[in-house]
Amino acid sequence: MMQRLLDVSQRKFAPNPIPGDCPPTPPIPFPIAVYSHRGGWLERDGSGCHYVENTMPAFRNSATLDVDVLELDVHLTKDDQVVVFHDKDMARMCGRQYRGKSIKDFNYDDLPPLLDKQADAAGPADKEAGPADKDRTRIFKLEELFIEFPTFPIQIDFKANSEKLVHLTHELIMKYPGRQQLVIWGSFLHNVNSCAYKVDRSIPLSASFFRMLLLMTAHRFGLMESYPIYESFFIAHWVLWPFGLGLESGGGRRTCAQWKVTQFVEAGHFTLIVLFGDERRHASINNLDAYKACHSSVCHAICTDAPSLLQKFLSEVGPLPRVQMNVTILTK
Repeated sequence: MMQRLLDVSQRKFAPNPIPGDCPPTPPIPFPIAVYSHRGGWLERDGSGCHYVENTMPAFRNSATLDVDVLELDVHLTKDDQVVVFHDKDMARMCGRQYRGKSIKDFNYDDLPPLLDKQADAAGPADKEAGPADKDRTRIFKLEELFIEFPTFPIQIDFKANSEKLVHLTHELIMKYPGRQQLVIWGSFLHNVNSCAYKVDRSIPLSASFFRMLLLMTAHRFGLMESYPIYESFFIAHWVLWPFGLGLESGGGRRTCAQWKVTQFVEAGHFTLIVLFGDERRHASINNLDAYKACHSSVCHAICTDAPSLLQKFLSEVGPLPRVQMNVTILTK
């Protein structure tokens, strides 16, 4: 009965599944413990201000901190430029006048500046500002990051429901020698993930939201043989908090859902990256209590907006246990 229910769900929500005989994507080939989420925007610049998320100054700062991975989000412009930006709707980052507008509605040269909420809470930063300030509020191309940081590991999160975005991103990856071995990618959108798998199976792939729920349920009911794993890792996003997957901050009893995540990862099915980073939800999630919860869990990496705080925490308590144990990343 449960397998029939899962099969029906897969046909409905993932109508274009990967064939069961396809090989898995490879293990992640580089250290991943400290992720800089959207550039680590909660860090402060020389003036004491937080960075603007997903901007070149933020990523430059994270690079100087020597984090393990730079995490970013990509969209596609009207003239087919792959740019670094998170939201589907541009209002939060560019101003209320852009409500209902998406990156795909603009050519790259016509994109507005980002809001610098600390410098000017009323609107975009001064258009007459100097080059450094313009960079602080400029939506930049993914290729710029590849050029400036040719040896830095990067995770690419596809935010737009666009197979063209996957193909053009892959073209950029292949344009720069060695970049293919320093990228992991994926999307919570299943059809985008399926496209990424088909485009390049040599790049470690994350599980889509649907696949994560499908595989955890199959594991719970002993049905894993019916649903082969072709992904390399999954991300426990803070969006799952309402369903009990958010890690507890105080060492209390795990929820049933947390137990299932633990059993699933400990069975060797996946590398687990816990994403702490969305300040729009619930409580503060870039703090020591959250890090402590992760440290006592089964996660392999923590994605944070405050990487220097995480680094300080790990220097005091030791590396994440599963990293310390040199856990092999298994994909079955």
